[in-house]
Amino acid sequence: GGFQKARGQNEGEKKEAEDQEAYDAKKARMAIAFTCKTCETRVMRTFSRRSYEKGVIIVRIEEKDGCKREDGKDHCLHLIADNLGWFEDQPTNIETMMANKGEKVERFTVREQVAADENNSNTEPAVRERRMVKSEVD
Repeated sequence: GGFQKARGQNEGEKKEAEDQEAYDAKKARMAIAFTCKTCETRVMRTFSRRSYEKGVIIVRIEEKDGCKREDGKDHCLHLIADNLGWFEDQPTNIETMMANKGEKVERFTVREQVAADENNSNTEPAVRERRMVKSEVD
């Protein structure tokens, strides 16, 4: 009995856990690696998970990336996500677009160990997750 609750059940601890989850969600990163079918340039870009799930992502491949288009243009643009309806009528992302074409997209999570922050009281290294999408894109 008593007034004490089990560890993690006190309101302050619950709020702290919710705040940490919200912080982690804001900091979550994703990456995409693909080969452009127009200029045959292989690129990798990173972006926030929030942008991928709620915003618009356009990847621009330029000459500095190796873009050499035969039609004389100096860049290629690729729509990766449109959740605001700027380019598509319904929210969409690269996974949906590729599935509609009958093409496969590989999705995987990369875990990397990050050294413990000097100001952080944790002595264990943190683990950062990065979700990645790998595909062939028009």
